[in-house]
Amino acid sequence: MEGLFRGVLFVLLVVLPGCGNGVPPEPEPTPEETVLVAVGDTAPGFELTTLTGETFNLEEHRGKVVLVNFFATWCPPCREELPFLEKDVWKRFHRDSLSVIVVGREENDEIIRPFVDKHGYTVPFAADPEMAAYSRYATRFIPRNFVIGPDGTVLYQSQGYTPREFGEMVKVIEDAVAALDSPTDGQSPPAPACSSAEHRQFDFWIGEWTVTTPDGEVAGHNTIESIMGGCALRESWTGAKGNHGTSLNIYSPRDGTWRQTWIDEQGTLLEIRGGIKNGSMVMEGGMTGRDGKPVQHRIVWTPNDDGSVSQRWSVSTDGAETWKIIFSGSYTRFIVI
Repeated sequence: MEGLFRGVLFVLLVVLPGCGNGVPPEPEPTPEETVLVAVGDTAPGFELTTLTGETFNLEEHRGKVVLVNFFATWCPPCREELPFLEKDVWKRFHRDSLSVIVVGREENDEIIRPFVDKHGYTVPFAADPEMAAYSRYATRFIPRNFVIGPDGTVLYQSQGYTPREFGEMVKVIEDAVAALDSPTDGQSPPAPACSSAEHRQFDFWIGEWTVTTPDGEVAGHNTIESIMGGCALRESWTGAKGNHGTSLNIYSPRDGTWRQTWIDEQGTLLEIRGGIKNGSMVMEGGMTGRDGKPVQHRIVWTPNDDGSVSQRWSVSTDGAETWKIIFSGSYTRFIVI
């Protein structure tokens, strides 16, 4: 009997290892629970050496707006965010008003430098191999961004990367820089030429994209970038077969429409116009087909909740009575590893 009891006890211990102490495992902390600095707090000071050998001391940048970005070279959302940080923040704002430092958490110069050289980044990078700086701001999770005001107060903080949150951060930087650069005579500076909400309606298309057809085949790659101080978008298309095309997209306040002019290496010229309808960008326009007859074109771009973009291109040869879809594509962000 005693042997039977011991056998049953042994089986219970082997089969039910998680029930030993009756204490459930602790849940993983959320990104919000691991941040140590909140909006309104004074940003903790730190000093790091950049890849170019310069000393970055946060306290020495008082009087300017500062963006501190924590990243790692292996981190996919970090890599996705950095091209926009370089283009839409670092290259956009004047150095007298804004300082930026990208901090490599638990990485050294030997790891970061080849990554920076490969991608051609010009924004300052600094290694933080022992997390001397990072540990003052958070305990886990990257990427993280902290926007710090001229007085050292944290104006914005975020974890992870989404186009929406990045846009919110850029708006905070815009406002902080504008307040810093505003005249002291009580007069408000003029608003930037293309700062209206209408000018931002097509920003969901900005990015580096892989475009696939409904059956999953790669149709090509498309790069959409903001140019002319945010007044226009430039498209650079490379098809899967090596064909190229480009377009210029701009909002016209005079008639409240968006306009696109497309050209390609075959000599095609397509001019369309339109605007936002039910959350999608819809543009239409006509051109003469190869048979000499008029063809109406309609292109619809729709932003999706997961950050992708759907595009549907239709044509009509009967005066817009009926339409035929000639291209349907899905845009997903292209990441260079």
